[in-house]
Amino acid sequence: MRFYCLDSKDPQWERNCEVADMTFSDFFKKFNEKNNPKNWWYFDYKHIEEWLREKADKMDINWKDFGHPEITAKGSTLWIGTKGAHTPCHIDTYGCNLVAQLYGKKRWILFPPSETNNLKPSRIPYEESSIYSQINFFCGCSDFSEIKNIYVVDLEPGDVLFVPFHWWHYVENLSSAISVNTWISCELDDVCRVEESLVKYFISSVCKNVSSEEIKLILNPNEDDLPNTEEVKNLQELSWCLNQCSEMENKMSPNDSESNYGLKKITPEVFIESLKLKCKDNFGVNMSVNNNLIRNDVINAFCHPEVITLVRKKLQNFPV
Repeated sequence: MRFYCLDSKDPQWERNCEVADMTFSDFFKKFNEKNNPKNWWYFDYKHIEEWLREKADKMDINWKDFGHPEITAKGSTLWIGTKGAHTPCHIDTYGCNLVAQLYGKKRWILFPPSETNNLKPSRIPYEESSIYSQINFFCGCSDFSEIKNIYVVDLEPGDVLFVPFHWWHYVENLSSAISVNTWISCELDDVCRVEESLVKYFISSVCKNVSSEEIKLILNPNEDDLPNTEEVKNLQELSWCLNQCSEMENKMSPNDSESNYGLKKITPEVFIESLKLKCKDNFGVNMSVNNNLIRNDVINAFCHPEVITLVRKKLQNFPV
């Protein structure tokens, strides 16, 4: 369980939370207490199949009413927290989200992808598949007057919310609350996996040359093993993702547009074109990857004049 009790102008990152081991009985005592919302407890992002194991088969959880009868408790995630427990504003880089409220009230504040720049996106703390906002919505001390498109939804028991692909969301318990969710794959997930692999390769390279204390400022706790990952594994992952992305693009008809897939391309075309490689489908197993070749391709892609110009403008806060 995570515990937080400190006021901060920054979002309340997981690294700054205390972690406590306790029984479910002790946790639910806190769950049922009237607590200061600034002192909250959260048993969050727990895969039911992993944490409840044999009980998962007996749980009556399915998403058939939403077009996905194949997803049951084993493909769902559990969130249990006291009043004030929350997740900093972020987007999930893969899929869309279905969340069902089982107990209590939970507030969702959502923003469309068009608000991305106004939400001050950050990859620090780095967590694979999550892009965070630097704005702290919990304490209300941040200025977000530039954000124009805001949707607020308060979920009560029996409500189900659909979170579209790449929509930003900040989530906070208005009372002690329990919810369950699942992620649904989207067409553009393969493209996003390439981009996430590139970010992982870059962050991993940076972390190999900094102190352990500095690493804690860069990584989310669940990524603490990243600096120990061998470069060849990151290159193999990138190659596999590129291959999957190429297969997806080959299936697209000439009439398919970016808008049809719900996402404008952030990465310049040269970024992908210069990286395409042929590799086998079995990720991490007997992959015919020339490490020097793909490493050189990654360097050339990151250092391409168009990319460097884009990075320079971002650093100088110029419009791009």
